Amino acid sequence: MVKKAVNNLKIAICDDEKLQLDLLEKYCTGWLSDNKIQATITTYSSSEGFLFSYEDNKNYDILLLDIQMKELNGISLAKRLRERGDNVSIIFITGVKDFVFEGYHVQAIDYILKPVEEKKLKSALSRAYENIQRKEPQLIIQIDNGLIRLNEKDIQYIESVGHNTYLYTTNGIYQAKKGISAVENELTENFFYKCHRSYIINILHIDYISKNDVKINNTIIPIARGKWEELNKAFLNYYRGEMW
Repeated sequence: MVKKAVNNLKIAICDDEKLQLDLLEKYCTGWLSDNKIQATITTYSSSEGFLFSYEDNKNYDILLLDIQMKELNGISLAKRLRERGDNVSIIFITGVKDFVFEGYHVQAIDYILKPVEEKKLKSALSRAYENIQRKEPQLIIQIDNGLIRLNEKDIQYIESVGHNTYLYTTNGIYQAKKGISAVENELTENFFYKCHRSYIINILHIDYISKNDVKINNTIIPIARGKWEELNKAFLNYYRGEMW
């Protein structure tokens, strides 16, 4: 069984003032240290710079976003992210109160006025983190034309074929640019089970199970020798409501 794990938090800070950018990074680092949270912090000096990077890296959890920036302002950037379906937790940083109402339209966690008080920012980060913990777990994979987010519950099973890994979901089939073991390490939910060296199955999608195989969405998937007892127990526990 894949154990549930806390992934490395991804934080982005976007502000066109260097001093402000450094201060926000310092406060974030302090909050992470206070709460013993592992994270990667990436800073951007413009919305355009963030968007350019976003095309290859859509897995940010928290975004600290200055509203008043040249060219593309923070509100416009946030709207673009929401239009693309990104549910990153946004904390707005600004020097004026005029945009508070617009902030609610993009489901911002908070709206903090400059000069930023460390206590207020840390409080907002904590709320954002709690919000992330409540979100449905997702898996981000690289495919031919970029990155895609998949809800873990929607993944029916994962198959390794040669050097390729395929994820079969309720919305289609995706080929991941990594091996099945690497994908397994990124799964967080405990309803996944590696029943065979070439297959990881989602217990939520099992139609039936025997000592030799399982059926998921009309596909028969083999169970390796010695795996049936543990898998069958996990399957029964889920339907008894004892899995979590």
